[in-house]
Amino acid sequence: APLLERGLERRMPGVDVTVINRGIGGETARETANRLERELAAGRVDLVIWQLGTNDVLRDRMVDDVFADFHRGEAVLRAADVDVLLIDPQRLPEDTRNMSFRGRNPALGEMARRIAEEGRKGGYAVLRRFDAMAGWSGLERGGVGPDDLHLNDAGYACWAEVTAEGLAPRLL
Repeated sequence: APLLERGLERRMPGVDVTVINRGIGGETARETANRLERELAAGRVDLVIWQLGTNDVLRDRMVDDVFADFHRGEAVLRAADVDVLLIDPQRLPEDTRNMSFRGRNPALGEMARRIAEEGRKGGYAVLRRFDAMAGWSGLERGGVGPDDLHLNDAGYACWAEVTAEGLAPRLL
């Protein structure tokens, strides 16, 4: 959150930005949809950044179930009249040592395609993280930590810059 906040403030001089990270590691679209109403009631929210898809694919959830949950969450977001940025799944290292991650990128790429499609239908901005991470080969370990899943410091910094760069012009 601090990296994104600083990146947005750098691109929007004079605008005070507060980013509150309410993300929960390991959460699926179902779990996020279940808590959205409670989270939105907790305070004034202008924008929700919903990162989805990675955990759903890694847990072998049916794509139709994921998007049924997404649509439940979408109804809550529309009722709250907040702006939405969707972030699609991350790319996993092709040479991962984690056997349960091997060969998952095609499914993650398909999930990214579906999220982009839903974003277009809903009129949401979509950060194409899956595609962006293909170009992160210059970052240490491709921006991914030793568990081959969570971003490392370089990956988080890159994510924050990519997000701020795409988001700032739309917030002004």
